[in-house]
Amino acid sequence: MATTGPPPFHVVIVGGSISGLTLAHCFTHLKVPYTLLESHSSLAPQVGASIGIFPNGARILDQLGVFDDIERMVVPGAEGVHWRADGSLNFVSDFPRLYQLRFGYPMSFLDRQMVLEVLWQRLPESAKANVHPGERVVRVEHTDVGVRVHTKTGKVFPGALVVGADGVHSVVRTEMHRTADLLSPGLIPASDRKMSATYACIYGISTATPGMHQGTADFVFDDLASYLGVTGAGGRVFWFLFKKLPATVWTPNIPRYTAADADALAAQYAAFPIGPHVTFGALWRNRVTGVMAPLEEKVFAVWHFARFVGVGDSMHKMTPTLGQGGNSAIESAAVLANELHTLLKTTPNPDMTQLNATLASYQQNRHARATEIVALTAWLTRMHARDGLANRVFGTHVAPRGGDIPANLTSDLIRAGARIDFLPLPARSTRGWMAFSEAPEPSPWRRALLAGVFPALLYILPSTVGGAVDAPLYLLWLAEALRRGHRMSPANLAPLLWSHPAAHAAFYALHYVFNPYTKVAALDQRGIHSSYAATLPLAVGMAALDTALWPAEAKVPHAPFAVSGVVLAWCYAAAVRWWWARGTGKEGKVEAVEEKLAAPNADLPHLRRAYILAFVASCYFHLSSLSHLTQLSSLSSLSLSSIPTPSTAAVLAAAWATLTVLDLKTARRTDASWTSLILGAVVLLVLGGPAGLAVGAWSWREGVLAGLRRGVLGDDGAWEADDLEVTQRGDRKNDDFGRDREKGRRERGWSIGSGGSAYGRRRALTG
Repeated sequence: MATTGPPPFHVVIVGGSISGLTLAHCFTHLKVPYTLLESHSSLAPQVGASIGIFPNGARILDQLGVFDDIERMVVPGAEGVHWRADGSLNFVSDFPRLYQLRFGYPMSFLDRQMVLEVLWQRLPESAKANVHPGERVVRVEHTDVGVRVHTKTGKVFPGALVVGADGVHSVVRTEMHRTADLLSPGLIPASDRKMSATYACIYGISTATPGMHQGTADFVFDDLASYLGVTGAGGRVFWFLFKKLPATVWTPNIPRYTAADADALAAQYAAFPIGPHVTFGALWRNRVTGVMAPLEEKVFAVWHFARFVGVGDSMHKMTPTLGQGGNSAIESAAVLANELHTLLKTTPNPDMTQLNATLASYQQNRHARATEIVALTAWLTRMHARDGLANRVFGTHVAPRGGDIPANLTSDLIRAGARIDFLPLPARSTRGWMAFSEAPEPSPWRRALLAGVFPALLYILPSTVGGAVDAPLYLLWLAEALRRGHRMSPANLAPLLWSHPAAHAAFYALHYVFNPYTKVAALDQRGIHSSYAATLPLAVGMAALDTALWPAEAKVPHAPFAVSGVVLAWCYAAAVRWWWARGTGKEGKVEAVEEKLAAPNADLPHLRRAYILAFVASCYFHLSSLSHLTQLSSLSSLSLSSIPTPSTAAVLAAAWATLTVLDLKTARRTDASWTSLILGAVVLLVLGGPAGLAVGAWSWREGVLAGLRRGVLGDDGAWEADDLEVTQRGDRKNDDFGRDREKGRRERGWSIGSGGSAYGRRRALTG
């Protein structure tokens, strides 16, 4: 008689949510048997919610082969318009467009129902038999060999693992806590028994409303209230009105709101302006759906126990302000699938110990990231509502002057997004201006430790600045101060710290700790506006001339050099910008954004000339300092004392450049071999001394960051060669939409600069 082996590992997914259906697609690819239970009678119910698919979620959906269907239903996000509570303009950000340029995927807003429908319809017909709508889970029975999931209809679904993808009010989480209390009393902390809510929200969807324009994300900051809305395809508006509660409430006292509560809050804010021409009341009158709900905020400490595990909102609940709730749920589903794939490919029927080790790895991989995203979302919610003095100051005075702060904050999160390890990466995800990377941000503590080399060198070496020999280094300082990605950072202080070697050491240490390469990892972040870049060759020449004319002993503390170099650079830049605007009719802000979006590498010709000039100057000054060696009578008369000591400033700069190059190599941003890097450093040091090494290394680094010496991130995480022509010309495939958007700007009363790419055109704002 033939014997039968143990049944295959079977997973019961509770919840046909975004995370639940994503997990179903993953298991379908892995051929892992599963059952999905959904409480609604439909897999795509209309519950009044919208969802934003950001690049970190889009990449995973693209791996599963479903994102193309979603993309066809949306209008790509193009800009964020931030309004004051009186209807006047606060500032405009390009963060939606930058997401697409940096990562290859647009910011896509649409009905949550539509995403669920795509995920459901794209399941193979054979897999749909595993999905059971209308089955509300009421109890989960845990046994030594598996789980038995009981539904309200009286059915029982057995499995080896139950996954709670059933949202913030998760039945699976409740049953996990109940089971843990029986089997391991005290394991679940008291803090995991409750959630808090500080804000409530009316969210909904409205039909096309005059004054709202496709592709625009509108924000309004008010006192203890805020508005967020995105206008999508067909003018459909997906909106949220946030209101702070009188006091933070905790479960079980978090209120459930009725339609009457929503009507009352909407009436209170009917005159709330969303720009000069639209009120919230107009959106409310045009609503398709409108629901009021509390906004729970929580990252649970325990995500798994025995044969229970949670994903999505059941484990990490956040406010909608950052748009990362659904994307984080997609990531959690992908990471759980990765971990189970690793386990099941070697152990088809794992025991409890093996399963719990896998689930612990899943939580370890996701918990810190989820905590970071929930914390950032909480801060943004409070900043938008001007909740507290610090948030009021930031929203009113810092954010409008912070350049691409909105894009940079979220790009750092997006680039660290998870992927599905067992499926290939889509080509489009590897060709953006910023690479996805699962590697964490360089640790500031590790960098602070390494930065100790600068005060150490300052202590060991004589405290000297080498006059003309060090003049070319000023180029590096100016370049770092002018980069878009270094706005409002310690690098901006560079031109003011030149005077003394101690200031050099302080600048290099601050820059290395607080301005790692990740701050300029995208092409637009690396770039320097070309009108300023055009000043750099002249600034290098002025620096060299200044240090040559002023005797070294008179330079205390190099004030003529610092002042003349900075003043000349900025005056010349202003003249270039004025001449450009006079010839084209565009204002400086208009042109600056056009260059950032359409030609982020426009500064490279100017930088190349500046680096060449600086390196030639370094070679001249270095070799001149060695010229007396040719007058020695014999090699026997050569001694260490006859070799000139390099300036402290140059040695510090060489150490700075070496550390930053090592960072790029360690992060695999270049495929240059260690041998070639070491030989190149030796050649630079011989020809140009420490200053020449610093300039040459910085020029090489510039090429890496600009994409000239890098490729795309391959499946194994390594850089591969690629044609980066698109980074030079920009992506102009959405001109029709760009014209529609510009029409909307005119209707708002904005004066638009002429010419340029559709996405590059910028407003000369009135008011």
